[in-house]
Amino acid sequence: MIFAIVTTVIFTLRSFEQPYVMTGGGPLNSTNLLVFYIYHQAFAQFDFGYAAATTTILLAVTLVLVYVQLQISREEDA
Repeated sequence: MIFAIVTTVIFTLRSFEQPYVMTGGGPLNSTNLLVFYIYHQAFAQFDFGYAAATTTILLAVTLVLVYVQLQISREEDA
């Protein structure tokens, strides 16, 4: 169960295709996600350094969320 929850959170944070295909960012960028923002910075604005820094922040957020989930699951097991 823990594995399923952790992989679901990671998959959700990296979702890009569905919102991009369905809305392309939506009216006034209302459906943009962080991954779409990274894609736009890297390949539309050609600001690869900023995109890499934002990706590092996304990695840090993902690691923190996974760590918190694992800590919560360990407390429930004990």
